[in-house]
Order: sequence, then structure tokens, then C-alpha cells
Amino acid sequence: GWCPTTNSTPHNPTPQDMPRGARLSTMRGTNPAAADFEWVPCLDQIGMAVTCFEAVESGGNASISECIAAQVDPEPAPLFTLAADYTANDPQGVLSHDMNGSIPVLVTLGATKLYTVTAYDINCQDSVAIGVLGTLPAGAELLAQESALAANPRPDPYCPRVSANSAVRRALQWIAPTYSGGMQRQICFTATDQPGGCGGAGGANATVQCVTFQVVKCRYSVGNEHQLAEVAYLYNTNWLQIWKMNPDLRHPDYMLFRGQTIYIGRLYTIGASDTLAGLASRYGTSITSLYHLNNELLDPAPANTTTWIVPGYTLCIIPNSCTGQAQGEASQGGLYYPLPSKPQGLYYTSQPAAATATPLQACTSNSNTNGVMYASAAACTAQCLNLAGTPGICSAVASTV
Repeated sequence: GWCPTTNSTPHNPTPQDMPRGARLSTMRGTNPAAADFEWVPCLDQIGMAVTCFEAVESGGNASISECIAAQVDPEPAPLFTLAADYTANDPQGVLSHDMNGSIPVLVTLGATKLYTVTAYDINCQDSVAIGVLGTLPAGAELLAQESALAANPRPDPYCPRVSANSAVRRALQWIAPTYSGGMQRQICFTATDQPGGCGGAGGANATVQCVTFQVVKCRYSVGNEHQLAEVAYLYNTNWLQIWKMNPDLRHPDYMLFRGQTIYIGRLYTIGASDTLAGLASRYGTSITSLYHLNNELLDPAPANTTTWIVPGYTLCIIPNSCTGQAQGEASQGGLYYPLPSKPQGLYYTSQPAAATATPLQACTSNSNTNGVMYASAAACTAQCLNLAGTPGICSAVASTV
């Protein structure tokens, strides 16, 4: 601003004196007098702009010019802050989660997950909208957006007109279905502002931040006044199996309290000779049940080949002591077990190589992967090499399922 001398009248700068698109408001008062300089720069005005002001009294005497230099920066994209991670009825309460970090968000079967993201724009007059890319997993939805001006870590104290949506929050609500244990999904949140530049001629700016969500295996959060028999029904088992896996439950007929987390199965670490069919037979269950409890097995190859059954990998299993085998099976080396529930496609399983195997078919190993399927012959060969102790032979055999 500027102030004229006594009994003076301010001199309004001509359009040539100001940047294109700038304006000076109507003068307020006479002595002192003030006016507001307003300017929304255009996209081609990025850089340094200098504007000079002077005050002229009624007698014609002018003040010394006062100049200001304004640095015009490109329109900034919105930014995300720490997210709020909350699981209903969890005694830990609300946790802060770094969206830029590598730690996944854990989701418990049956429990309501609320993951609230907050975004803001350095330009206080911009409005921000939060959304997601692509489709959400089953049971998940975005709740209505809310204004969150108090959550803006960088408020502008000189902003003349703060947009109510310059800082906003929005929650993702997810109740993971019973068949999603082991699911891992990356959900990408977007924060988009309104078109910038003079007259809104510029394009909207967007920031994308992806977060990994991991559904915990073999754990279930019960609803209000649930009983073990109700939980057992969801997983095609009986209350006795569930009760046995939860020694802290003193009586099978007691009502469970909302949010109580119980085990629905046992975690099993896969050995070198294990197959899904072999495990299903040994523990008295079915391949369908294994897919039901380990959702990541349904992810299509080759995009997620690491989820195929490999030594050291962990599966959730609900054993049946009445139909399972009392003694462990011996390895049936190289026997291929078809997996009918797997999406159709061409995969590879390693088997002992025939004596006439060509060098292109053979790889070095004294073992084989016993029915483990891979999306490529190279991946199959690599696993054979990983299992090698002394030189031997196995080959990658194509199988269509």
C-alpha cells in the first residue's frame, strides 16, 4: 500500500504501469489514503515482475516512487500430509501413517478400517478434491469429502480470500470380505486442484500417492455378540476347530465382544516338497479352502508370480483332524497337481528331466519344485538353481491349466 501527503489526492497508475491483468481498487480515505493492488498472473507471466507506486498531492507534488518486486512461481500441485489409520474397536486408537513410506496398512477381516487422507494447496484460493485411481477392492468405498482448514500445515496469513477447500480430508472405509485374507492391494489417492492461471485458463494440477494395504491372514474381528459357531460357519468349519485355536477363550458358548480378534486358522510355512494338493490332503481340507483363506493365490500370473506356492511362503490353513492324515506325506518328487481354480493360462512346473533332455530343456539342480507353477521357464529354472546342492537335472515342462 501507500500513503499520500496532507490534502493530497492519490495518482492512479495507468494500465501501462501495472502487469497485465492487475488492478488497483477504489481509494479508501484521503489522509491517510489506501488502495489494494490485486493481480492473478497468467501462465505466460511466470518470473519476476516489478511494479512501482507513487502518491501525488492536489498541488501536483509527487512522492518518491516505491517499487515492489513479485516473483511469480508456477501453480503448485496439492500436497498430502500424514494419514490417519483407524480400525474400529481397536484399543490402539488412531495411528499416524506416512503415505510416502514402505510400511503397509494392515486390514483385519471383519473389522471396519477407516484410512483418512488429508491434502492441501499452498495456493490458499485453490479448491482441492481427493479421489482414487481405478477401482477399489470389494467392500471398500470413499466417504464424503470434508473441509480441513485447521489441518493445513502451511496456512497463508496474508491470503485475502481463503477457499474452504484449500485443505480437505477424505476417508476410505473398508470392511474386507471373509475371502480376502492375504490380499495385498495398492490404492492410489489423488489430490487435484482447480485450473490455475488468469481466468482459470491453466490446467488442473494433480498429486498421486499410492499406499499398500495388506489384509491379515488367519485373523478375524468379530461383530457384536457373535458366537464361535457363527464365525466357523463363515469359513466352512466347526466351532470346535476355532475354539481349539484360541486358548484364551475360556468357554465356547460365551458371547464375543465387538472388535475381539480371534484366530480362524494356523499359519503354515511351505517346505520344498509341498504342493497345494498335498497340503489339502494332509490337513483334511480342500484346494478351494486354501484359495478362500489365501486370496493372493488368485492374483493372475505373471504380474504376481511371487505369490505362487514356494518354499518359505506362508499359508493360512484350517485343518480338519477327522479327515486329515495322521502322518506326514513323503515327497512325490516332480508330480504335477493340476489347480482347477486357477485362472486359465500357460504356466510351468519343474519335473525330473528325461535322460534325453536337451540342454535347452535342462537346468542344474539335485532337486525339483514338486508341482510349483511358474509363469515362465526362466523362473522355473531359477528356482531349480536355488535348490541346487550338488549338480543334477530338472526341466521346465509347459502345462496348460
